[in-house]
Amino acid sequence: MPSSPKLLLIIGLLLVMVPGRLLAQASSNSAGRRAIPRLARTRFVVLYDSRYSIVNHHLTTINGLKLGVEFKNRFRTGGATYFLSTGVPTRQPRPNNAAEDAPAEIRFRYLAAYAEYVLLETRRWELNTNSQLGLGSAHVLYQTEEGDFGKTPRKLIGVVEPTVATHLRIFR
Repeated sequence: MPSSPKLLLIIGLLLVMVPGRLLAQASSNSAGRRAIPRLARTRFVVLYDSRYSIVNHHLTTINGLKLGVEFKNRFRTGGATYFLSTGVPTRQPRPNNAAEDAPAEIRFRYLAAYAEYVLLETRRWELNTNSQLGLGSAHVLYQTEEGDFGKTPRKLIGVVEPTVATHLRIFR
């Protein structure tokens, strides 16, 4: 059994991408199915990205905006910005000037470079793989003894996100 985390990641990505790629090729070449027309030119894309994630055992919403370029309706690449829409209770120790029982919430935002590839698609939806690498900052928002809100100094965070997602097209 492979024990290296890098090797496990590569094997996992191959297990997701290779069968999907073969299935996508087979579905577009099958008899009786209409092929999705491919654009010969590249186009600029703007995507709103909202997803749920578990942070500190709490279900949270992470919102973002992607700007990029799409090649032949299959491959997209570009940049994105994301932020945590609501604070998440933190387990980090509170600063000295924080109230004893006041809630402290972690907040973060980051910039990312992304690349995604469409595995399966119809005229209304698509299934794709997406990989993102990002850098950003995180801080803790807390209430002081005087009732004001304070922030801890920002800390650098790194983000690596391999995902499989679906997109529904409202306008075509």
